[in-house]
Amino acid sequence: MRTWFRRLKVGVSFRNRSVLACATVILLMAAGCSSSVRTNPADEPARATVSTIDPAKPVIDRDDLAKLGYRLEWQSIVGAGRLNGVKMVELIDDALFIVDNRNTLSRLRAADASVFWSSPVGTPVEELQGMIYVPDVERVYVVAGGQTYVIDSVNGVPTARQQLDKIASTEPVLFGDSMIYGSRDGKVIWYGYRDAFQRNAYQVAQSIHVTPTLHNGILATVGVRGEVMLINAASASQLWSKKLLDPVVAPAAMDDRAVYVACRDQHLYAFDLGSGRQLWRRLFEQPLVDAPVVIGDDLYQQVPGHGLMCFEAVPFNEPNGVLRWNAADVTGHVIATRGDRLTVWDPSSGTLTSVDQRTGAVRHEVTLDN
Repeated sequence: MRTWFRRLKVGVSFRNRSVLACATVILLMAAGCSSSVRTNPADEPARATVSTIDPAKPVIDRDDLAKLGYRLEWQSIVGAGRLNGVKMVELIDDALFIVDNRNTLSRLRAADASVFWSSPVGTPVEELQGMIYVPDVERVYVVAGGQTYVIDSVNGVPTARQQLDKIASTEPVLFGDSMIYGSRDGKVIWYGYRDAFQRNAYQVAQSIHVTPTLHNGILATVGVRGEVMLINAASASQLWSKKLLDPVVAPAAMDDRAVYVACRDQHLYAFDLGSGRQLWRRLFEQPLVDAPVVIGDDLYQQVPGHGLMCFEAVPFNEPNGVLRWNAADVTGHVIATRGDRLTVWDPSSGTLTSVDQRTGAVRHEVTLDN
């Protein structure tokens, strides 16, 4: 049965059990834990891993969790414990890295929540853009504005602090031996983490505040004034660019056919991946601030005042797009799917919702304990 998973950066405003549970639910769906949403009520719930700040009190009722298709596997206190929330999570294979709101980085074993080590990164109030774990060199790279903290992934010991030529304003993405990020002065930067050297730069906009989207060696980058640019990540060369009417404040989505952009000019756009030709666009009553999500032939978009909408990703000769369904009462981000169910997470309310992928009908909804 096909499983799809979306990695999300955890917001710093979320606190305690809800954020840590959400972070691990989101990430461990992709960790080989057989997590899923049930395809029918008779199915047995699949296994999943959920972490919470209080081992004595589950963040979510076990029966409710089973109705979503999951089973509580373990709970753990990490980092500075119950006083701090979590703002970053990174998972590769069985290595789970968590940064709390006081910038304590911890490594856990995803299978059983064993804590290998905890180590402070920078100062407790320093702004961190993101982190990347590179198993080949046994290092974790944490980007903090104009510098990168390098941490030994085996023992948690800081090994270096690399200075960046251009101040990072987005989370980095990994491409080969480079971390690619958007800079404060509007450039996309290729930074070689092995030799601490800036390898390439490409001017996109006046400033970049949205993390680039990487798909099969192609970068989609958006700027503060509505710039949309596609770049070959290997050659650092432009493929095409567009200028929209207002800023784009959420990452683009990509597949092998198109680039999908939600803009504050109240439009949802689909552009041909190869040529940049506009395939379709849909106008709404309010600016779009959430990122689109493409899964197969479906494109999901959270629309203010309308809830979750599902569109045909690449319809034939339909300049306004094709709406498949509208789940008006469902808010939040599509984070995973297995079979015919979507899992939708709303961080503002701490709600997980199971939605029928074909019709948009709500199958079950659970609010996490704060």
